[in-house]
Amino acid sequence: MILKYLRIFFSVLLLCSVLIPLTVPRSVRSQTVTTGISVQYSMASSTMTMYSTTQMTTMYTQPVHYLLTPPNYNNQTGHFSLFQEDSVSRPTRFGDSEDYTCLYYDYFLLNATAGQEIRGHFEVVKTRFEAVNRAIDLFILNLDQLRAFKNSRCGYGNWDWQVHAVASSYDLDWITPQSGEYALLFLSNDSYFQYNFYGSYLFFMAQAYSTKVQSKLVILTTTKTYTLQSTQIMLSTLQSANPPSSTTNYYLVALIVVIAIVLIVIIVKSRMKRQAQ
Repeated sequence: MILKYLRIFFSVLLLCSVLIPLTVPRSVRSQTVTTGISVQYSMASSTMTMYSTTQMTTMYTQPVHYLLTPPNYNNQTGHFSLFQEDSVSRPTRFGDSEDYTCLYYDYFLLNATAGQEIRGHFEVVKTRFEAVNRAIDLFILNLDQLRAFKNSRCGYGNWDWQVHAVASSYDLDWITPQSGEYALLFLSNDSYFQYNFYGSYLFFMAQAYSTKVQSKLVILTTTKTYTLQSTQIMLSTLQSANPPSSTTNYYLVALIVVIAIVLIVIIVKSRMKRQAQ
């Protein structure tokens, strides 16, 4: 009989040894994975510089500054008469000779630079007794040509010149070929213009035009700003688990042991009743 009870007891213990491991969790079961995306913006700029040279031409105007003018020239009104004369000797009918005035002239002497423009206007101012304006000669001479004129002794036109005009009114526009001194020569063989004795006179005014070329450096700077975008993907893994509760496991083991003991007691009592009968 004792052997039977021992077998039952060991059977219950074997059952408990099998049930207890089943109640214990094997491993961590839960796991969480979190993925993050990071977007970053950055600013970048580029600068472009352009260089250009521009030339600007400026014209300057000023009255002509003369080194020499006719003796009776009026700077305010521009009026003057021919003060100088040129004469030659000619024979008379009595067999002798006399001086004969062939030319009346005067001139303006100025110092001009190459490329300088001289603009002016001359006019014969007539008297109320004259029907028409008298014509006059205008020459522009350099110093060598002026000396040749003075040595010509009424050699009218027997020399070289820069400009020659014959008129009672004339607009002068002359560009200096090279730097140096020049003479504006007014000439006539009419004594009406001499010393202003007869009330007839000349008018002349001039302006000097000079050009100046200036170079200017122009710097143009342009700056452009760009927005650059970069994306970063960051993967982060987070593991979480619910650890088994040791208290719950102990309760299950105790409950199984109690049930086993109760079963053994019930079996033992039932066997004793059967034997008593």
